[in-house]
Amino acid sequence: MPTHTQRRIKPVRSTLASTLLIANGHTSKHRRAAAAARPSWPRFAAADYVLPIGLGVLFFLLIWGQAQRLPDWFLAGEDYFDVWFDGDSPRYMMHMADRLSDTRDRSFMHPLLSYAFFPVFIVHWLTGLPMYAAVRVVLGLVAGAWVSACYYLLRLIRHTQLDAFLLTLLGGVSASGLLWFVLPESWALGSVTLLLAMIIVAVAEYRPLRTRWYILTSALTMAISVTNWMLGMFIAFATFAWRRALWITLSAFGSVGLLCVINMFIFPTFKIGFPEYAHEYIFQASSGGALHILNSFFYHTIIAPAFRVVEGFDHPHVLAMTFQQMAPGSASLWGLLGCALWTALLGLGIAAQRRVQGFTTLRQIVWAMLLGQLTLHTIYGGGEVFLYSMHWLPFLLIVVGWSCFAKPRGLVRALLVALILCAAINNLQQLDNAMLFVNSEDAIRGRLLDPAVRAGATSPTPAIEPPKWAR
Repeated sequence: MPTHTQRRIKPVRSTLASTLLIANGHTSKHRRAAAAARPSWPRFAAADYVLPIGLGVLFFLLIWGQAQRLPDWFLAGEDYFDVWFDGDSPRYMMHMADRLSDTRDRSFMHPLLSYAFFPVFIVHWLTGLPMYAAVRVVLGLVAGAWVSACYYLLRLIRHTQLDAFLLTLLGGVSASGLLWFVLPESWALGSVTLLLAMIIVAVAEYRPLRTRWYILTSALTMAISVTNWMLGMFIAFATFAWRRALWITLSAFGSVGLLCVINMFIFPTFKIGFPEYAHEYIFQASSGGALHILNSFFYHTIIAPAFRVVEGFDHPHVLAMTFQQMAPGSASLWGLLGCALWTALLGLGIAAQRRVQGFTTLRQIVWAMLLGQLTLHTIYGGGEVFLYSMHWLPFLLIVVGWSCFAKPRGLVRALLVALILCAAINNLQQLDNAMLFVNSEDAIRGRLLDPAVRAGATSPTPAIEPPKWAR
């Protein structure tokens, strides 16, 4: 016969077990209730395959064509770091094309970027194209993948085909999209991984996913840029209790760490650890303060301002372009009108958020990601905030996309079409101006800053020899 203590413990254990089972969705009654609360899977028509493929082809051709305008000497010349809005295209060009390149000293920031650049070798091997040409093809493919992923994410969060098409088009012609798709850099690839992670979050709103999907998502966000791992953490802790979320986060960290160890054998110059100069990027005075950081975060991402020319950060005889401290819409009347339309749609999106049915977890993650990115780049790397803009572009599009749930929808769509027109005209003009700048070797060399030129020397700018792998 059970003792008094046993009689007391048994019902307590049963109650606790039942609570845990219900909390984790293991009872049939809870599963039925959870299934009833989930929205039905969206119906995809033929247009949902034609539109993203069409957008992908369009942006592949656009970016591939624009990338042809970047001279080879600009992509390979080690003197040209930071010229393109603080970007490091020579570093990543060598990173893409040379397994033994010594440009992997910043792998602490981009743990698995070497794997992501492997398609360059595949294109080079399959087509026989020179390495420069193979890189430009891959840039076009990344742009096509980005717009396709963006379209499907927007469809999964209940946007109509027309709204998803317009919002994706806005992202493609944004200043961030046009100016970073054309350059060998990590930002576009990092943005693709963020879109894929958000697609998994959106799918989880319709059907339960196994834990391994969340481990994969967390690892994916960390793979290209370690600061993007904040999204993987936000997803885990917004979806699960803290113990399981912590386990998912540590599992993702271990998976990426294992691949990094393998990386060291494939790429001998791969290094693990923080460089000594990391502290130099904290609270940079060149950011101009909080107001200029906010302008760049919310406006320069979509509408390119006029750029100003400054002395190069690493090479004093090289001039560089920067958007930082420039007023929104300063490039043209189209840009000024675009900023006004963007402000209106951003306000409508924030106000219309309450009309969005469901997707509570996704909305929390969007706001957490925007706040996290803004806080991070206020503290770290604020010298050129536009440099990182691809990492919050998808989340700004989601917020503006909520305006499509407001009424009257016809007016919202008219504003969206007008914004796309203004952004496309203004940003393509600024892209053209940037291309003209980098194609002027004397201007980019900053010959007027060279003491030898000031002293009256008339020797021509020395030719830049491409590295051996590019010949």
